[in-house]
Amino acid sequence: MPSPLRPYAQSPVRLMLQVVADLLAVAWTAAWIWIAVAVHAGLATLGSAGFRLRDGAGGIASGLGHAGSEVRRTPLVGDALAAPLGSAGSAAGTVADAGQQFGDRLTGAALPVAVAVAIAGAVPFVLPWLAARWRYARRAGATAALLGQPGGQRLLALRAMAGRPAPRLLAIDPDPVAAWERGDPQLTAALAALELRALGLRPTSP
Repeated sequence: MPSPLRPYAQSPVRLMLQVVADLLAVAWTAAWIWIAVAVHAGLATLGSAGFRLRDGAGGIASGLGHAGSEVRRTPLVGDALAAPLGSAGSAAGTVADAGQQFGDRLTGAALPVAVAVAIAGAVPFVLPWLAARWRYARRAGATAALLGQPGGQRLLALRAMAGRPAPRLLAIDPDPVAAWERGDPQLTAALAALELRALGLRPTSP
């Protein structure tokens, strides 16, 4: 059965640091989401400008086309007068098509660009934070569970002997190795407590 996760320490200082780090991670993520939403809104606004250009130029093209049709009915000079209007209408239609394409491209790119901005800004900070919090939660949970197992205190003491700085060990006993070999219960309890405090956990009796 896997050990339960313990995401937060018991010591006040380490607990406060963990809570502050969590709040910073949430605030950082929220800030980049807000930036992404602003980018999406900006691109959508630019896209709507393209659609307004399409509507305006399309209206002009339609009007010029209608005017050309009316002028063409004029005897003798109708075709000559309608030709410039037709050319202007075609140009306006080209502008309307360009506005349509501009609006479509920006509107289509708004969401992918916004998501990319949010990911690029938040992930480099959030992923290491998540990894560190996950490692701590697993290690603290396993350590706390180990203390309640038969022989768990001795295993924690052995881990402290192998991993804690020498000055910390010598502060517990001038010769911790000899005390360990004698099976000194006080030394075992002190070393286990040292290992627990390294994770911000409170020493308790097994």
